[in-house]
Amino acid sequence: MERVKQNDTFDIMKAIMALMITVIHIVALNKLGILGIFMFPILRTAVPLFFMISSYLFFSRINLIKSYEEQKNYLHKAIKRNLQLYLLWFIILSPITFYIRDYFKNGLLNGVSILIWNFIAGSTFIASWYIMALVIGLITVFYLTKKFNNKSVIILSILIYIFCVLTSNYGNLPVMQMTHGLLSYWTPYNSFTAGIIWIVAGKIFAENENIFYFGATKQKIIIVIMIVLLYLEQILIVYLNSSYATDFYFMLVPLCLALFALLLKTNLKNSRAK
Repeated sequence: MERVKQNDTFDIMKAIMALMITVIHIVALNKLGILGIFMFPILRTAVPLFFMISSYLFFSRINLIKSYEEQKNYLHKAIKRNLQLYLLWFIILSPITFYIRDYFKNGLLNGVSILIWNFIAGSTFIASWYIMALVIGLITVFYLTKKFNNKSVIILSILIYIFCVLTSNYGNLPVMQMTHGLLSYWTPYNSFTAGIIWIVAGKIFAENENIFYFGATKQKIIIVIMIVLLYLEQILIVYLNSSYATDFYFMLVPLCLALFALLLKTNLKNSRAK
């Protein structure tokens, strides 16, 4: 089986995006006033790009494997690798996690059920939702695209994404406030639902790297326009006072697709990137 080549561009971008995510989690941006509010949108591109890189690399390898059984075996290996990563950090961070979450304050059975639910559909240690979202998302997209065509899966992923956006940056709209009680134990924008559209996008790019790419100059103009539209959306959100959480924007989709298409055409070289 042919190997997917090491991509220094991806590794360099991962380092940059890791710093962006660190800023989101450590700096109290909501306490920085208008500056903090307008730092959020561009920082939120990091997680979608992480999902797309992982998905693109996974499905690029899958596309090189002819046998369905071998494809499933590779999927199982990817799942196992991510679950091992999850377990490692769960063990390392368990003293902090159990102190913060206080799982067993209402009894052992209740604590175990909440722990299992958080493992599958949320976070145990802080921000661990991403690893499980990637695991569940890869499984979901792999099998759905075996049963249905890409168009159907794309439509489903868009509907899921809209739901995530409405419960996130539009969650304080009167029409959405009724969902707060229903979703008190689940945040769709920090769960496996948050990754589906980006994993689907990564698969599409793995099948056609030129999709959403219109040439270097045009691509950069499109990205600038998408950034402007993203910030116009942020202005609208501030005006409506609709933000319940800052994770998801409608304009993240075209912006991140345009960014990733350009990323695939960028060839950075650094022997220490990995």
